[in-house]
Formats: sequence, C-alpha cells, structure tokens
Amino acid sequence: MGNMNTQKICPVCEQGKLSPTKYGDFYEFRGTSVFVEGLVGEVCDHCGEISNDAPDIRSNQQTLAASRKEFANLQRVAAGLLTCDEVAAIRKRWDLSQAVAAKVFGGGANAFSKYERGEVHQSEAMDLLLRLANEVSGAMAWLLHSAGLSQGRAQEWESVARARPALRIVKARQELSVNDDDYSQSVQWRTATRALGAGR
Repeated sequence: MGNMNTQKICPVCEQGKLSPTKYGDFYEFRGTSVFVEGLVGEVCDHCGEISNDAPDIRSNQQTLAASRKEFANLQRVAAGLLTCDEVAAIRKRWDLSQAVAAKVFGGGANAFSKYERGEVHQSEAMDLLLRLANEVSGAMAWLLHSAGLSQGRAQEWESVARARPALRIVKARQELSVNDDDYSQSVQWRTATRALGAGR
C-alpha cells in the first residue's frame, strides 16, 4: 500500500518539501499599496519560497476580490459616496440588471459591474443621480422614460419599487463606521502605511 502522506517537492529549489501555509502580501488597489492577509499556499521547508497550486490561486482570487471591495467601501465612505453594496441595493430595488442600470444612469456598459465589485468609484454626479432615484418619488420613472424604455415597462418598475422601502443610506454608513483596528481584523487587510508603521 502506497504512502498517503507523501509531501510534494518544492518546484523552486527542487530539494525541500511543501507544507500548507497562510500568509499575507502587498497588492495595489486604486493606487494604494494594501497588505492582504488570509492568502493560502504551500511553503518550502528548505528555501522558504511559497508555491500556489490551482485551488490556492482560486481561493486567493476570492480573498483579493473581497479585500478590494472592503477597501473600496472605506474609500467611498471617506469621500461621502455610496458603497458598493448601496449601489447594488438601489439597482436591485428597481429590479434592474447591471446592463439596464447602465442604460438608465449612464457610465458605460460595464459601469455597474465595476461599481459593485469595487473596481471603480462612481463619480459624484452618478452618486447624486442614484440617490435621487432612491429617494425622490417619480425621479426613476422619468429616468426610465428618458432612457427610451416603454411607458408600460417604466410603470411596471415604478410599481415594483413602490412596494419596497428606499434604501436607508445613513444606517448603512453607521454600520461601516467602526474602529479601524477592529475593522482591520474583521476583513483581514491593512494599508501599507499601517502595516509598516506597526513596529515603530
């Protein structure tokens, strides 16, 4: 019977054996270097290099995407903009696909996909337009009509939204306004400045 505990050999030095590990690394998000924790891989017991197989890469991509979104949310709150989830909530209140939302509000075909993933911040003008649609009665019907959608379809969307309360932006902001240290631990990331200054 074969040995079920055979360890993989390091592909870098070809001498050491690999063991599962968790680690952190710096990545650049929107021009800022951010230290992301919770990445997974396999470390060599000889040269210390970390290797990643296909499952590790998929897991790390998910971790990076979550960290990018959390970092984008903090930047948006600081700038007084709607967060990724708030943008998505307003769109979903009207049962709009991301493609239809882009047609109604503008910004480009993939705009809402990027807003909601944290890849791009919406402009102040777009932010105000989204708030207007969320909070002012009749505003969305006018936008739908201006986008060239049929009157019947616009009325259908209006009826759907009337049955749902407007998004409470202030409450969402309060939920995000937590202590920096606690927030860093909960989402497992730190800005480069905080990480480098920790040992001073």
